[in-house]
Amino acid sequence: MIQLSTRNPLGDPQLFGLGGGAAVVQALSMAGIIVVGPWVLVSLSILASIGCAFVITFFSFKDYISQSRLALIGVSFSAISVAISMSIFAQARIFSQQTIHFIGGSMSNRILDNIVPTLPFLLVAILLAPPIAARLNLLSLGDRIAYNLGGRPGFTRIMAMSSAGILAGIAVSMAGLIGFVGLVVPHISRLLVGHDARAVMLVSAPLGALLVLYADQIARLAFMPSEIPVGMVTTLVGAPLMIFIARRLI
Repeated sequence: MIQLSTRNPLGDPQLFGLGGGAAVVQALSMAGIIVVGPWVLVSLSILASIGCAFVITFFSFKDYISQSRLALIGVSFSAISVAISMSIFAQARIFSQQTIHFIGGSMSNRILDNIVPTLPFLLVAILLAPPIAARLNLLSLGDRIAYNLGGRPGFTRIMAMSSAGILAGIAVSMAGLIGFVGLVVPHISRLLVGHDARAVMLVSAPLGALLVLYADQIARLAFMPSEIPVGMVTTLVGAPLMIFIARRLI
């Protein structure tokens, strides 16, 4: 949804900073600065992620901002969010394995109680996605053509990024900052099913889950008995692809 709504092949929740707002909220909670229940914490993470999504959406409306510039804005926004999160940890004197696994992403010690608060929001995002998919196909033709064909580009872009923001907030609240999954998976999906947004979105969901699942297994087993963050494994897969795509944009 991020790649299609911004027409940017580098679109990714972490690279574009959508997960950054949720990361700051989670850091505040881990540092004990805000003390709330799991339902409120998930809600705050999602709201922060949607707020970051709206910032990227605002810049994506500007015709003078190219794809490479939008990617740079997103990366900068993400870096600022991570820096704020690390500053919160440093101020609270939290330098534990938990902090490392949050910044790098981890699925360790996740139980049903962590999943339940995310389910209503996940349902909302899933219900939002299919109606938007057909309109996203029109956005690839440009805003003017999409508008003439009834695509309502502004509304479509806002709804797509809102749904992406909800999903990014859920992901960060569940597993921390696991990067490059949202970058890699859509490109693999397009190789499998073509460029129809409906088919790409349908395939991307299980494919993304499989990528994270196997990355988690590698992270747990590669250096036993030690465990590395899942994000390190997904970065090894996604970073070369990002370099390849960035060379085509610049």
